[in-house]
Amino acid sequence: MPSESITHELWKRAKKGDEAAFDQLFSIHTERLLVFISAKLGGRLRERIEPQDVLQDAYTAALQGFSQFEYSDEGSFQRWMCRIIDNRLRDTNDYFTAAKRQIQAIPRSAPTGPVTAFARAENRERLQAALAQLSDEHREVILLRYFQGLTTEEAAERMLRSTGAIRNLLSRALVELGKRIKPNEE
Repeated sequence: MPSESITHELWKRAKKGDEAAFDQLFSIHTERLLVFISAKLGGRLRERIEPQDVLQDAYTAALQGFSQFEYSDEGSFQRWMCRIIDNRLRDTNDYFTAAKRQIQAIPRSAPTGPVTAFARAENRERLQAALAQLSDEHREVILLRYFQGLTTEEAAERMLRSTGAIRNLLSRALVELGKRIKPNEE
């Protein structure tokens, strides 16, 4: 995960119009966001779209709303991107489940830019596969804490549980995740 000082510095430069800083800001978060997307995709959406397509769509939305985003604290950029992704996934799911619409898959164009650099990342693929095998509540608590950057208290509030219950759930979830991550097979 990129350091917060780098994220904050890149955000300040990008806010001033530095295009290279803007590109780098999004690039350094790509792998983590792809894992988040893969873990959030439900079975129906997973059959129709690729995580890279969702990420590109989220980046487009972030580009359009970047001028309104304010870096407020550690993890705020990551949380902002996760909210955008959640919204894009909800909109995409609504589109595919609408009864009166003809179902059409999102065009699968070849990923470009920073997405391409991480498309074949072996560690990301192993983590995605392991996250997909977890129960919904284990996956959700890991996503809330480590991908959306919520505190234990915030995750407890979101999941309607006590902070102690979230700590226990997170501990069990991490153990299960560790069991499911397969070592490299050469």
